[in-house]
Amino acid sequence: MLYLEDYLEMIEQLPMDLRDRFTEMREMDLQVQDYYKALEDADEKVQLANQIYDLQHL
Repeated sequence: MLYLEDYLEMIEQLPMDLRDRFTEMREMDLQVQDYYKALEDADEKVQLANQIYDLQHL
């Protein structure tokens, strides 16, 4: 019956563990979204700098 006791103990903790993991995944997802936004902003700045450079060298 040790297996059953171990199984029941694991099941009791599962919802909290899942909640913790989903919270971690959400936080990571937000970090990735922030990274992509910063990357898009940086790309836009590079494009603007290139346009200004091209205008100065016409």
